[in-house]
This record gives sequence, structure tokens and C-alpha cells, in this order.
Amino acid sequence: MPSALLNLLQVERKRYLTNKLKMSEQFEDNDLVVCWDDGKCINPDTLS
Repeated sequence: MPSALLNLLQVERKRYLTNKLKMSEQFEDNDLVVCWDDGKCINPDTLS
């Protein structure tokens, strides 16, 4: 795995866990790699 990808995934994981702690019960924990700040799945049709 390229180091740039690994770094990006680590940043996203940290963001995920930070948001999970901040939002507690409002956070939708779906254990996704990339999601909205509230943990909800990003619809692929909304990505450019």
C-alpha cells in the first residue's frame, strides 16, 4: 500500500473517531472508511 494512501486512511480514521466521540448518540456508527461527519454513508451519486 502506498504511504500516501496509508496516511490518508489514518487521517480519516482519526476524524471518524473524533466525530464519534463528539456526537455520541447522534453519531451513526457504521464502521465506514469514508463517511459524513455524523457517520452516515455518503451516497456515491453525490461524489464528484
